[in-house]
Formats: sequence, structure tokens, C-alpha cells
Amino acid sequence: MRAWFAGEFDRCLELCDRVRRNDPDTRSQVALLRARAYLRIGRAPEAHRILSDVFVAHGTLDASLTAQMLLGAAEVRIGAVEAGLARLEAAQKSAATAHPTIRSEIALNRALAYYADGDHRAASAALADVDRASDIVHARALEYEGWIATARGRHDEAARHFVAAIERLDTCRQQDRFLEANALQALSYLAAERFDDALWSFIETRAAGVDWTADGLALPRWWITMSSAFVHEAAGRTLQAFAAAREAVYTAPTPAYRVHALLRRSIVARNVGEQFSPLDTLHSARAAFDAIDPRTLTGDERTVPLVLAEAFAQVAREMESAEALDLARRYERLYCELAPMTRVSAMSQDPRTPALEHAVRATIAEAAGDTATAYAAYNEAFRAHKALGFRRRAAACAYRLGELTGFDHFYAYVVESTRDVDRSYWLRRLMRRRECGYRDPIARNLTPSQREVLVAICQGKTNGEIARLRDRSESTIKHIVTELLRAFGVESREQLIVACARRLSVVEVP
Repeated sequence: MRAWFAGEFDRCLELCDRVRRNDPDTRSQVALLRARAYLRIGRAPEAHRILSDVFVAHGTLDASLTAQMLLGAAEVRIGAVEAGLARLEAAQKSAATAHPTIRSEIALNRALAYYADGDHRAASAALADVDRASDIVHARALEYEGWIATARGRHDEAARHFVAAIERLDTCRQQDRFLEANALQALSYLAAERFDDALWSFIETRAAGVDWTADGLALPRWWITMSSAFVHEAAGRTLQAFAAAREAVYTAPTPAYRVHALLRRSIVARNVGEQFSPLDTLHSARAAFDAIDPRTLTGDERTVPLVLAEAFAQVAREMESAEALDLARRYERLYCELAPMTRVSAMSQDPRTPALEHAVRATIAEAAGDTATAYAAYNEAFRAHKALGFRRRAAACAYRLGELTGFDHFYAYVVESTRDVDRSYWLRRLMRRRECGYRDPIARNLTPSQREVLVAICQGKTNGEIARLRDRSESTIKHIVTELLRAFGVESREQLIVACARRLSVVEVP
């Protein structure tokens, strides 16, 4: 019991296995304690087995209600939501004279069942029955309010609830590092997407005090590390961004999450302007993913093929690669064929998932030259991310919409939403180049391919290097170079570089 109240759930299970007393009361207490511990570390099937397959006589009303409550909670978590909810509702009706904390726990688990059923209003109503004096149960209720607000797309409200849950935990007699870790994980994603430095400072301070060696904390720690890569990148801390992405690769709790970490490392490398490592890392991620049986993907792992599809679609768009486009379509199709996540999973009800689906579909359409579909899908993704307050993703979609349409209001959103991030951030660099090119009459009329080749020339690359980088024939690159010489009225590559340095101050000349 001391291990349970200290939040050492793995140690609690270990000690339960050592109990030798076999009287009915001890069997009851040990069974309930083991079930509680299994539920806290995400092992609902074991909890369900203990409560349903092993006969245990519970000699008091509180113990009997607790057993029914835990069995209902386990049923909800393994996907039998209707059966679990019915059991929890029956337990509530019998709990009028039970201990207030037991009644609060039943209300908490009823809220989870309603959440899994998609009834967020009923879930919040159930949480209103949780007694503020119920110690750790009240802290968990605040966390659940955060997930409900997340599912509703109210991320300001969600952040307040997650912070409140962590701060309430400080006042509790019982500890639960899983609650704190899960809340910090949720907050880390919000901080990264919203460019929220103050929130990230809170996360770093709290995360430093968590014992991450406890069983079951590897996944939230990994997600926080993944988010930190984008936080560091937006702050101009490039080395720290790479270090975080590298750490995420090494500490990924499963092969699928390792693929996701490799993709993040590829994205960071691409965003800071590296030439070859993004594609090399992307192919490493592809090889690692292809070694996984997709049927084994669970929880948030199911989004990995979607992220992989987006990465290859970006390559297809930028390098005009038919092979990359085929791969993007293949991984998007695989994602669509996967069984849906369990409704208990937070991301299964998070509106950011359909927003990401729109963004991936848009990138694939743009790479395929289907600008009408690309515009519609980018616009859906932009509006969804903007409504959620996810400035990072919304700004990226707005930039693509600006490139497709030339409409200034999309570019204006990019400028405004990235105003507080470091000047080196990739979208700010692109906007500086665009603004300069927009003012220059020659640069304004260049095609996207001509612009890309022009930048490569100014970086000192030969025709052969540009051809390999863009996956184009050297004769095609030579033809584009000739067009650029004619457009700028010069006769050599050296004169072209000088002309660009004079006319376009944002072009980096080696």
C-alpha cells in the first residue's frame, strides 16, 4: 500500500506477488490493488483478467463496489465500452452509502466511459460529481477535463486543465507520476504547435523533477522529447533540435515510434536547410517501417504511415519525383486501411488528426499537379489548425496556399504567426526570400523550378550536383540555367551570382 500511495505502481505489483496470507480479506485487497496498479500503467487486459477470471469474495460494500468499478473501467479500456459503462452506472446506483472517495472514483470512470463513447457533455457532467476533497481522484478529474477539452478543440482550456491537474497533484497525499507525465506530454505538443515559450518553460521545470525510470513512462517522455525538437528549432537552437531528434530515435519505446523519430529528424534537417541528410534519413525511416507488420500498430503508432506519406509527398513536390509520389500514395493508402484507434486513445478524438489528414492529402495532390484538390485540402487543413491555435502547422499550410494562389492574406498570416519565433526559422527565411523576390521584377516572374536552380547556383553547386539533388537530368538543368542567364541578361554563372547578390540580398552567396 505504501508503494501504491507513493505512485510506484510497478513496485506495488512486485510486492503484491510476494503476499503469502490467503484469507478472504487479504485476497480481496491484493486483487483490487493489483487491478488498480495494472490500470494505472496501461495494462487493462491483466486488470480485467484478475477481476473477472479469479473468484474473490469482497466482504464490504466499498470493496464490492470497487471491484465492480475497476472491472467496468477495465472493460472500457479494452474496448467493451457499452458493457463497462453499464457496469459503472449500476455501481453508481448502489453507491449512495459508500465512502465519498469511492463515489468520486466511480464518477471518474463513468466520465472515461462517456468520453470513449464520444459523449463529451456527459463526461464533463460525470466529472462534476467528483469531490474536490478526494485527493488524487480530483487531480485525475482535472486531467480528464483536459482531454475532453482537447477532443472539443478547446486547447486554451485544455492547457489550463492540464496545468491545474499537475499543480493539484502537488497537494495530494497520494502520488501519481503517470498523471504528471501524461499531462506534461499533452502540454508539450501544445507548446510546440503554438510557439508557447512560457508553457514550455513550465514543462521543462516540471519534467526535470519526474523520475522517468518508472515502468510505463517511456512513451510520455519520448513524446516530450519529440516536441522539444520543434521548440528548439523555432527558438533558433539548431544543435539542440538535432540532439532532441537524435535522442528520440534512441529512446523510442517501439519500432514504429523510432520511425516517427527518424521522420522528425529528417524534418528538422530539411527545415534548417540541409541538402542530403533529410532524404537519407527519410529512406532509413522507410526501411525501418517496411520491416514492421502494420497489423501490430496500436494507439498513436497508427499515425506513423500518415506522417511517412507526408514526408514523401514533400519530396515529390520539391524534387518532382514520381517514385516519391508513389510512396506517398502507398503509405496514405495503408493508413486509411488500418483499423481505427480505440476510442479511449486521446488522439482518436483529437481534431488535429483529421487536420493532419487534410494536410497530407493536399501535399500529395500538389505533388501530382492537382492544384484544385490541393487548394481545397490545404484550405481545410489551414482552417482546422488555425481554429485549434496550432500556429506551426497553420503557418505551413498558409505558405503553401500562398504559393498556389499568390494571395497576400495567406502570406500575411505566415508573417504574423511566426513573428515571435527566431529569425532563422524556415518559414521566416522563405518569407524573406519571397518578399525580396516579390519586389524584384525578374525574380517575380521565375518559375518554381527556376527559383530552386537559381538558389542552388548561388550556393556554388554545379549542374551535375543540382541534377542529382533535384532528381532531374543534367540536360534539363543546363536548359534552366540558360533560361536564367537570359532572364538576368548575363553571360556566365559567375555574373549570375553577382547579379543575384546585388538584386536579391537574401540569396546566400558562398
